Amino acid sequence: MISLEVKQWLEHNNISELTSVQKKAIPAIKAGNNVLITAPTGYGKTLAAIIPLFEKLLEEDTKGLKVLYVAPTKSLNRDIFKRVIRFAEHLGLTISIRHGDTTSYERTKQVKNPPNVLVTTPESLQSMLISQTMKENLKSLRFVVVDEIHELVDSKRGVQLTLGLERLSLIADFARVGISATISDMNEVSKFLCGDRSCELVQISEPKESQVEVYKPVIDKSNKDLSKKLGIGVSLTTIMERIKQDLKSSERAIIFVNTRQQAEVLAFSMNKAYPDIKIGLHHSSLSKKQRIQMEKALKEGELKALIATSSMELGIDVGSIDLVVQFMSPRQVNKLVQRVGRSGHAYYKKSHGKIYTLNDDDYLESKAIVELMKQGFLEKPVIPFNAMDVLAHQVIGFVKDNNLIKVSELLKAVNKSYCFNLSEQEFRDFLTFMEELNYLNVFGEKINLSKKSFYYYFENVSTIPDTKNYNIINVESNSKIGTLDESFVLQYCNPGATIIMRGEPWDVLEVDDDKVNVGRARSFSGAVPSWTGELIPVSKEIAELVGELRKEYYSSEDIIPDNKSFFVEFFENNIIIHSCHGSKINNTLGTLFSSMISARIGTSIGLRTDPYRVILTVPHTFSVNTLKEVINTIKPEIIPYIIKLSAKNTTLFHTRFFNVGQRFGIIKKGAEYIGARINKIVDMYSNTPIFTETLNEIIREKMSIEEAQELFKDLKIEYTKSDKVSRIGFAGVNFGGFSGIFRSAESYEEIYAIVKERLNTKVFRFKCVNCKNNLGAFSVQSFPFQKCPKCGAKTIGFAPVNKEVDNEWWDETSNLFLSYGKKACFVLAAYGVGVRTGKRILRNMTTEKELLKNIIDEEKTFVRTRRFWN
Repeated sequence: MISLEVKQWLEHNNISELTSVQKKAIPAIKAGNNVLITAPTGYGKTLAAIIPLFEKLLEEDTKGLKVLYVAPTKSLNRDIFKRVIRFAEHLGLTISIRHGDTTSYERTKQVKNPPNVLVTTPESLQSMLISQTMKENLKSLRFVVVDEIHELVDSKRGVQLTLGLERLSLIADFARVGISATISDMNEVSKFLCGDRSCELVQISEPKESQVEVYKPVIDKSNKDLSKKLGIGVSLTTIMERIKQDLKSSERAIIFVNTRQQAEVLAFSMNKAYPDIKIGLHHSSLSKKQRIQMEKALKEGELKALIATSSMELGIDVGSIDLVVQFMSPRQVNKLVQRVGRSGHAYYKKSHGKIYTLNDDDYLESKAIVELMKQGFLEKPVIPFNAMDVLAHQVIGFVKDNNLIKVSELLKAVNKSYCFNLSEQEFRDFLTFMEELNYLNVFGEKINLSKKSFYYYFENVSTIPDTKNYNIINVESNSKIGTLDESFVLQYCNPGATIIMRGEPWDVLEVDDDKVNVGRARSFSGAVPSWTGELIPVSKEIAELVGELRKEYYSSEDIIPDNKSFFVEFFENNIIIHSCHGSKINNTLGTLFSSMISARIGTSIGLRTDPYRVILTVPHTFSVNTLKEVINTIKPEIIPYIIKLSAKNTTLFHTRFFNVGQRFGIIKKGAEYIGARINKIVDMYSNTPIFTETLNEIIREKMSIEEAQELFKDLKIEYTKSDKVSRIGFAGVNFGGFSGIFRSAESYEEIYAIVKERLNTKVFRFKCVNCKNNLGAFSVQSFPFQKCPKCGAKTIGFAPVNKEVDNEWWDETSNLFLSYGKKACFVLAAYGVGVRTGKRILRNMTTEKELLKNIIDEEKTFVRTRRFWN
């Protein structure tokens, strides 16, 4: 099956026999067929593709570029390059890498003397296709390999790649080879890779042996001191203690979390609690240099473990991993399979994983995911069909590739991609819109491009949106507590909203340029976790199984919301609608209910959803009968209309419109998002493909309208008969499903101490109003006088050192000092607290803690409202 040279290299690398997937793939690829390979981690999928390709090159003429190896990330490129380059050199083949960071010198070398194998990204392929000299080199291609295809299949990067491959197929004759982790629907993914061409499917029948255990912490009171010291919940410290024991008994581990925020919280807490255990951090917001350092440190044994997000699911070589820990539910069966597969990396080794959960939802969701994994269930990818923003860019590319291409030929080439199925009328209407944008002109069957189109093409080589980061500032300590990306800020950070950062609730006071000013909130009720935007959706299948598992788990409860019906209850000003139907259906229901209730009461309402609840926050008491009336007016056939009507008025729609508008080129890359301006642009393009594509993108990623319609055909709703909220309802409303991360109440003492120190160190000018004696500048804490040392009067006025004030100010502050002493200075040292507000605070003063609490509340009010002041 394999040549002597290849066999020697394999033996030199301690590979004594081929895996089952390699035995199936090698002859299929050597025969020149289109092939899709799928297998769990550790089965040698990369070599399954590389071995036959290299052998084909050795059998034929090795001059010129023969293999294009497309990988979705630069980090993956790096590891493929290191692994495969030695193999290529052993066989006398040339190999090179090309992506956004490749130097112009290296690119020139690749053009003048093309390698046999070029490793690249989907975006760099777009740049190569437009280069006349590189396009000449691409004509000799025999194979295109798409690695980690499961990472691309449900994204617009993937759609762009499919059209790029169709453009490539007009200049070269090549076979396609796809490499994927275990996927649910190979036929669908093979069509994504090959369009309507035949494709041989290579998959293994025997599942890789794995063991996954799910744990829910039993609170250990001995962890309370550590919890207090770190300022985190006891549940989290209990889990950390268990992870510490796991790490001591393992050689090398990866601790997976779902979001960057969770990674930061856990890494900070673990390193502070256990400085003797070396634990690194790895996520997509860290620099490439930092990530490489962490990967190297883990591989070389300098680190015991890495805390990582999905950034470590890819084929990054960090050596042999003997344990994978998942912190909180992985939310998808696909995620669990990929992550646990990183342990016992070889196909013959058992994978071992542990899931540590924080609360009931988390625990039951993890149990459901493990059960579905055992049954062989995997989530299906959702391919973005007929993505018009990607098409706009690629139409320019097709015509630049061949300026003689006819409209009918172009449509045929576009529709060869599995991601497109446009009628001639739809396509001509689209080209008319492209004419309106001044990118091209259509004369019958001929297309002419404008000068503007060339600039537009290169500006939009990447479909990944630019995101701006905001600093989150705690106004109480004037300190940065984290960063959030633009989409989360625009969607959730309106003044008055409550968000969760660092495991604590914060009231949003003001959004100002590149920062969000916040102050500590008193309750988690209605708070949105700052990682919400990053969370992957939980499927209907998982949520419904959770509903089943609840029956046994909550056997002693009176009310157990499950997957058979809706249950509605109330808590404070929240309506909790229990619905075990997953993220997308609940997003749809939430949009539906909130828009209908808003229309009924004439004001906007708060909305938060999770896979098991829809939570509506209303400004005043809302009766059960009114809710029943609203729900009874909803008929299945009007649901799409209501969703589309209400979606376009949301901040989410406007932020996505901003991204889609950039892909169409009507909004420049790097432009700043300004709400009022976006509203005008949305109105301008309300009946265009930009508007339609934005709506389609939101509905595809966030909603499931058809499944919501099915639910409404036979809707069963039970309403609470109790004036107390259920345990399951309280968990959803008060903690958003993440209670174990949150800090304990003791952390308020910490903030009181910080504010007290800040106020005490504020410097004022002091003078006696009676004898006009200037007493000098002092901090509140260090001011030494209770009365004027010259005349003995207690009428001492004070003013900020850099502020000019009139005689009335001096008189009023001296009266306050006469009544309250240095406490008056302490209160007026706060942000935005003047004499009138200071009097009110001082009049209501009881304990020091109550005084500090009132000062903090006034500061927050000032920051929240100052933009309205003259």
